[in-house]
Amino acid sequence: CTTNLAIIYNKTGQVEEAEEYLKMSFKLFENFEIGLTYAKVAGIENAYLNNNIIEAKRMAEEILPTLDGKQNFEHRISIYMILSGIYDQMGNTERAKEFINLALAENPTIINQIDIYTDLSKIYAKEKAYDKAMAYKDSIMYAKDSLNKVTNLLHFENNKIRFEMLNYQKDLEHNKALRSNERIILISLLALA
Repeated sequence: CTTNLAIIYNKTGQVEEAEEYLKMSFKLFENFEIGLTYAKVAGIENAYLNNNIIEAKRMAEEILPTLDGKQNFEHRISIYMILSGIYDQMGNTERAKEFINLALAENPTIINQIDIYTDLSKIYAKEKAYDKAMAYKDSIMYAKDSLNKVTNLLHFENNKIRFEMLNYQKDLEHNKALRSNERIILISLLALA
């Protein structure tokens, strides 16, 4: 999907390339609300990454009231984080903390938690509240550890399935060889009789 490519380009810092894919996304999804919302959120992130803070803020505040329901919680998290970053850049750390805490209240995924805790740690460090900054650094480590455990479990399960498939395949080949040998013996016995 063009929007996914735009997001990847945004994440890798290639914002000009992302803009090209966003233009395609807006045309492609002009009559498809879910896709258009996805593209708009990516467009807001693109404006923010392009340091077009005023436009990003305007677009974020415009779309935020439309992002209701569970299906949009990831979009809300993204918008809250962008608004937090905008207010942080504007020097309004209190407002930045409000938005980042709204993102945290959405029950984000572990990956989003890491980003949120990172932002909170940076904000508190700017405020010279080093105890809170370090507490969020600890939270980052805990979240990364949890993510690693989940990833390792998934790798273990994938390898277990792969191993079981190889064993099943080996059993099938063994059974096929046994049936072939049984046929040869049967044919030999019939030929002797």
